[in-house]
Amino acid sequence: MQNKGTRALIRIFMRRYLLLIFIAVFTLSACTFAWRSFHSVSGIQKVTKEELKELLNDPSITILDVRDTKDWKSSNVKIPGAIRENPYDVQSWADKYIRNQKLILYCA
Repeated sequence: MQNKGTRALIRIFMRRYLLLIFIAVFTLSACTFAWRSFHSVSGIQKVTKEELKELLNDPSITILDVRDTKDWKSSNVKIPGAIRENPYDVQSWADKYIRNQKLILYCA
């Protein structure tokens, strides 16, 4: 038979355990929602190197080089006609481009 002190400790433990489970479920749900929201943006697609080569002369497409400055400076390869933009300051340049314009962001 358990005494009052033992029962009180068990209740405290159970409350903390349930609180931890609730926090874990809430966090997992929030992360899942954020991941789905990020990956469900319509109209965004990946382009292969071969597809990009075909698009280089298309005047309706703008290619943005958004590589990190260190990577951009150390690279010997730059896409002809690509516009260099700072990947850490999107708000400063995002409005320069027409909303319905096709943009290709290069970051690798």
